[in-house]
Amino acid sequence: MEVFLISFALSVLKGVTLLVSYINNNSFPHPLSKEDESRYFQIIQRVHTNSDSDSDSDLDVIDEALRIEQARNKLIEHNLRLVTYIVERFGETEEKNDDLFSIGMIGLIKGIDTFNPSIGAKLSTYAGRCITNEILMYYRKDKGKSETSLFKPIAQDDSGSDRKRRGATNSTRKH
Repeated sequence: MEVFLISFALSVLKGVTLLVSYINNNSFPHPLSKEDESRYFQIIQRVHTNSDSDSDSDLDVIDEALRIEQARNKLIEHNLRLVTYIVERFGETEEKNDDLFSIGMIGLIKGIDTFNPSIGAKLSTYAGRCITNEILMYYRKDKGKSETSLFKPIAQDDSGSDRKRRGATNSTRKH
């Protein structure tokens, strides 16, 4: 079990390192060919269908888990351009684009985890919708939040002058 945890931690660390280098250098790997993409999905699906057998040794289970993780990481790495393309369509500031890229990555991972190649759709089409939906959910959640300062006086407008109450009559005015 310890071997599995160590190898999993190293795999995650490698993935994070690759992602940071891709973002800093602004160079992403090219998309996979249709054949490579289907090969990686076959690895993932074959392992899921064979997971019911109890006769596998611990090393076989660890080896299969590593194969799944490597195939999944390969699919994620080679679809980073799709995330960048969709984020750029939203046309936000650079700081906002960094946040949207992270949110888009969540959408890409969800898309890869839930994609079913037997339906016949392309991964890029399906993952693109997942990325867009994840970003739109972020905007919907963020829409209700308005930045209001607790220290801003209620009875003053933005220039600092006092607001007059509407509908109030001036009793001191002479007719």
